[in-house]
Formats: sequence, structure tokens, C-alpha cells
Amino acid sequence: TLNDTEASGSDTARVTTIIREAFLAYADGTVQAPRYKLWNGSTWGEELTGETTGASIRFVEAAAAPTRDEYIIVTEGTSGIVKAQVYNGATDTAGNLVEMVSAVSDPTQRGFDVAYETSSGDAMVVSCGTTTEAVYRTWDGSNWSATTTLNLNTTANCEWIKLASDPTSDELIVVARDATTGATDYQALVWPGSAPWGNPMNMGSQVAPSNEGIAVEYEESGNQAVVVVANGANNNFTWNAWNGGWAGASTLGATIGNDFAGARLVRDVGSDNMAMCYMDIDEDMALASWNGSGWTVQTEFTADGNDERGRPMACEFETGGSRDGYVMIPYSLNLGLRSDYTYWNGSGYNPAAALTTIGDVWELRSARTGDGNILVVGYDEPATQYDFTYWDGAAWSTAETLESNSITTVTPATIPLDIVARRYSSFTSGNIVSSSIDFDDGSGPKWEQAAWNDTTAGGSDIL
Repeated sequence: TLNDTEASGSDTARVTTIIREAFLAYADGTVQAPRYKLWNGSTWGEELTGETTGASIRFVEAAAAPTRDEYIIVTEGTSGIVKAQVYNGATDTAGNLVEMVSAVSDPTQRGFDVAYETSSGDAMVVSCGTTTEAVYRTWDGSNWSATTTLNLNTTANCEWIKLASDPTSDELIVVARDATTGATDYQALVWPGSAPWGNPMNMGSQVAPSNEGIAVEYEESGNQAVVVVANGANNNFTWNAWNGGWAGASTLGATIGNDFAGARLVRDVGSDNMAMCYMDIDEDMALASWNGSGWTVQTEFTADGNDERGRPMACEFETGGSRDGYVMIPYSLNLGLRSDYTYWNGSGYNPAAALTTIGDVWELRSARTGDGNILVVGYDEPATQYDFTYWDGAAWSTAETLESNSITTVTPATIPLDIVARRYSSFTSGNIVSSSIDFDDGSGPKWEQAAWNDTTAGGSDIL
């Protein structure tokens, strides 16, 4: 399937199976509408504006559709109002704005998330409100469903939400955290592709309300999902695996430096390995490796991470070539007002080096695009700006400021941006990039065939 076109010069383009696109959504000062930009594989497009949400924006999350040219943007405003809207790539516009809730119980926490079902392409948005319950809506590409209550059996108000989608089916997992500290604060539920949510699992607790303490992701095969949450005032985390049923009682992870504050959990390509970069409340950072059945906690790569209430680190698996399976880890430091990076090569960390000229950031987000590049954007809250760089497998690009008017700093700072890579259907094998089409040479192109190397026996058709 020929999926995309890309520029190859000032007046030429080419057709390709490789999707290099990424989508960045973010808050801009006191503007009450989200801003967004599209990455074309080499540069960012112009700043575009979504629908107005009725409040200045403090939190932003985005998701990429697996079956169509579409992204969902969800925002939480200063008043606690949560709204969702749809960016349509065919019309290059945002619309279909809906309200999830008029207020969350604590506007300093991110009480919502968004994910897509992989097979159907339907989107799911889940949001806390001002009670112990959550609500959800689905989007089928044309219409939003009505708001439906998601019953949680925790005893305090819902405050944090995290979603993950099965890469092989319409199954989703949601993890909610309530406002209580010290009791059982987390609950995971499973969406089988249609109502109702079920299979609740209560686990873990959090000692600091401003810390999310959640990581959840599916293995590439879809055979298992792993949920990781904080374990109260203990120097470890607790986890459980879902493979059609929960794997018994939740299991304690290996000892870490201090209480589990927050994490990123990402899956490998070509295996069921996963990597979790995490931060504890002492602001130590380390990597934990999942091998399909359990965790191995590696040594800390820094004891000087930026504020643990944010997530000043990201991690992504590298793909292809001699670095396939390496885990790239950009992160921000408390001292020195800078950001560094390291990578895990399967047996140890590479010595830390400067992440170009990016300063200290509260929140780091990353996305790996279809060409294997790793895009990183950071919210530099002292400088009130959003900074960007990307890794091409050999070096980081020159840092650039994408927006110099981020949200006004509040305490604690929030998460006003998200970056996601465009998703697309998998291919049997290989990539195709056509020769360039010259639009100003006076003659139109006429292609009669395409050729490529393929190690899989059998014919292929261009659809």
C-alpha cells in the first residue's frame, strides 16, 4: 500500500510506504484553544489552532488513529473542564468538539487520557469528574457516543487516568488513581472492544498526590499487558500482567532507590521486550527491563533528575541496524539547568552526554516515527517554552524552540503538550520510496510499474 507523499526538493515529491509524520499538540499561553503542528519527516509545519475549549489549557494528550488520517486532542483547562476534539487530516482542520466533564476534582492533576482501538479504529476518551467515578466516550470516525459512567470501586475522588491499547485487537486497559494517599489507590479495568468495562484489579498506593505513579503497556504480540503502579512509601513498585485474566495477586518489583513517582513504559519492535524508564521521589532515574515474564531493574543512570512531580525523562527502543533493540533515554537534570541523554545497549548504559542545548525541562515527550527517528519535545517551564530535537540513529539534530510562549508557570507545573507518531497498517515486508516527481518540468509523470527487493516468496500488488 502506498501510504504517503513526501517532499524531496523545492518542486518535487515522491510516493512512499514509509510514514514519517508526527503530530504535536500543546497549550499556548492563556489561549483557550490547543495549538498543533505536523512533522513531515524533516521539518515542522505551520502552527494551527483547534477549537476553543472555554478555558486556558493546562494539560494536553493526543492519540493517532490506526485506520485513517486522524488525531484526537484532549485538553484539561484551568477550571478543570475536559474537552476532546478531532483533527481530520483529509480536511486539515480540527472539529467535532465535545465536553467530557465540566470539571475534575483537582485541576492540578491530569484526570483524563485517550487511546484508539487498533482493529476498529474507534477512539476512547476516559475522564475523571468530581466524584469517585469516571466517564467515557467513543468516537467512530463520524460521531461521538454519549457520555457513559465508568464505575470505579475506589473510595476517594478519581484524579489520574492512563490508557493503553492492544496492538492486535480492540482491547484497551485503563488505570485510574484516586485522591487517597496510603490506601489502595489504583484500579485497572479492561475494555474488550465493547461495553462494559470489566475485570477490575485494585493495587498499589501513592504517598504524593501530585505524582501519577502509573505505567501500562501491551507487548507487541498483544499476548500480555503489564500494569505498574506505585507501592506507597516503599522503595519498589507493584505490577500485574493481563493475558485474558490477571496473573493472580499483584507482584512487587525489585528494590529501587525510593518511592515510585512516575514512569514511561514502551514496547520493542520484533519482540515482547519492554522498557520502563522511571523516577523515584528522591529524583533518581533508572531503567527497568521486561522480558515477558518479569522485571530486571538496572542501576540508576542519574541521582539528579529534575522535579519528580513531572516526568523529565523519556525512553524509546531504536529499530534497525546495529542499534536495533537499544533503548534511547533523554532526561533532564536538576543541577546544571540542562538535559542529557544516555542509552541502554542491552548490557549497560552509554556515558551521559548533553541533549544538544536543551535546558532543564519539567516534561519530556518522545515518539518514534515510521523511519525510526526518535522525536523529543520538552516543556522548559522556567523559560516558558517548548524545545525540540530528534535522533536519527547517529546524532541529535540542532535544538529548536517550537513555541516561546508556553503556559504560565504554575506550582506544580502541568503537562501542556504531547507528541505522537502517525500510525499505519503493517506491511508484509520492505519499504517503497518512488523516484521523485518533478512538478515544474512541463511534463507529467507516467508510472507503469514499481519494483523493490523482497525476501518473502510470492507476488505483491500496489493497492
